[in-house]
Amino acid sequence: MERGQRADYEFPRAFPNVGLWCWVNSLLQALASIGDARWWAIIEAEPLDNDLLAALAAALQWVNRRTGQSKGDVRNLMLSLQHFLVMECGLSPATEQDAHEALLTVLEAVHGGLLR
Repeated sequence: MERGQRADYEFPRAFPNVGLWCWVNSLLQALASIGDARWWAIIEAEPLDNDLLAALAAALQWVNRRTGQSKGDVRNLMLSLQHFLVMECGLSPATEQDAHEALLTVLEAVHGGLLR
């Protein structure tokens, strides 16, 4: 590798753009770029519930290459995330969304979940 080049494995991953998943990838990239150690302490803590935060944590760890997943596992991550986006946020990856509005909605849902 030449000087100044980055290996592909250094870049964050993204879910396949199935249907209208591009806004989900934008949302995950925004959340993955948070540099605050408190955020990552929450994300990396052992999840107590099977909820939106646990699904986000698994997805973000995969996006940032902190875990290895097979294609089947990635599909399960996507299905889990989709389920909780619909159930806890009213957001469907099957419909077009504004990424900024989705980010605010997800952060509000995560905040509410942390307060429970």
